[in-house]
Amino acid sequence: MKTVLRVKGLRKEFGGLIAVEDVSFEIGPGEFVGLIGPNGCGKSTTFNCISGLLDQTAGTVEVFEQDVS
Repeated sequence: MKTVLRVKGLRKEFGGLIAVEDVSFEIGPGEFVGLIGPNGCGKSTTFNCISGLLDQTAGTVEVFEQDVS
């Protein structure tokens, strides 16, 4: 089965601040996944990079094995 969402080496920097560093995961068909963590740890920035609202500094985002980054 194809991977629904694959994130590899995602990184987002704002000037000298590293907001997201080396995030990688895969989500398969039928899987439900949550992202938890304390305030300010980069959850929203991660989702904004995955959705395309923000451009990532490095890494790739694939949906059904198609690069959308």
